[in-house]
Amino acid sequence: GKSSLAAVFLQRGFPLISDDLIVLDPADPSFHVPPAVPGMRLRADVADLVFGPDHELPRGIEDDKYYLDLSAQPAQFASAPRPLAAVFLLGGANSGAVDHGIRQLTPKEALLRLSRFAYLPNLMDKNMHRVQFATLAALLRTIPAYQLPTVPDLARLPDLSQEILDTLADINSFSTCLLE
Repeated sequence: GKSSLAAVFLQRGFPLISDDLIVLDPADPSFHVPPAVPGMRLRADVADLVFGPDHELPRGIEDDKYYLDLSAQPAQFASAPRPLAAVFLLGGANSGAVDHGIRQLTPKEALLRLSRFAYLPNLMDKNMHRVQFATLAALLRTIPAYQLPTVPDLARLPDLSQEILDTLADINSFSTCLLE
């Protein structure tokens, strides 16, 4: 998913800004994404694919994932907010659908998909939901959203990363948000 693809981008020389969660400031109309935790958790097969089978990444305590700590590697972790250029949603909207590449979503399609990723939806009051919905709507009026194909074969992740870069070349920026 997100971390697997982010690890491929790290391997290609792009810095990580966040692995699991981004914060959008409703007062920032250009939608700059602040850096989060300088690290990521990777499944064993992804760690082997990206860093080779002899990598020395430490295993996590709670699960069988490896942890890649980027805190001492400033070139691999974004230290300042970056402008958000696009939103990429992983996997098909319909689990049985055949995916045929990256496709741009309409703002309405993207809003429906992104609204599922609300942070702690059960703990937010109506006003907080209203602000969140308005923020997402404003984001999607200015930032394009794309649907990524499902990639069942990890070996295809480098190809998908190139397809994303080709898509981003059209909008001339490389800061993205990856969401499952």
